[in-house]
Amino acid sequence: MILLLRLYLTRHGQTQSNLNKIMQGWHNSELTELGKNQAKKLHKRIKHIDFEEVYSSPLKRAIDTAKIVSGRENIKTIDNLKEIGLGVWESRTQEEIKKTHADLFVNFWEYPHIFKAEEGESFHDVKERAKKAINVIISKHDEGNVLIVTHAAILNVIMLLFNNKDLSLVWQPPVQQNTALNIVEVYNSNNYNVRLEGCTYHLDNM
Repeated sequence: MILLLRLYLTRHGQTQSNLNKIMQGWHNSELTELGKNQAKKLHKRIKHIDFEEVYSSPLKRAIDTAKIVSGRENIKTIDNLKEIGLGVWESRTQEEIKKTHADLFVNFWEYPHIFKAEEGESFHDVKERAKKAINVIISKHDEGNVLIVTHAAILNVIMLLFNNKDLSLVWQPPVQQNTALNIVEVYNSNNYNVRLEGCTYHLDNM
């Protein structure tokens, strides 16, 4: 096999909603100071890498993270990289949702393969657009390194795709913490190697 491309994938830094256990989905929340510092730590870790391009979800928390991590202002956004659409749950706390949608909340965390948000998406929906996003990126780059900044749920789905695992395992370890680093090697003939997954050693002293 011939190595063509390395994908560096990460989740955005901590947001105010993360801090307050509010479900975000397509709703935006600003990075906290900790979130910005997490992104700076990841920047220090990978600043030696020359990226052909930097891609981000169109949601501001991801774009802001991408700018800090890459040290660039020019970030390309891909709509299909945005977080799972959570419908009526967005901007509500987890405690509120447990009271109003108890069974669905259990499905989200324990049985994601059968979850479907009220007025929102299923993980199957996310899987389909994640495939499209990754295929677009790979089709545009036949060599080098690419940075991708996105969100927890869709990043888990993307890594399941590369690991050829089932959607029922979305929330299985390794956990995609804020600015966790994943590296996927893309070879010819549509072969992939997950070199690193959910790594946060750059945050060890925070």
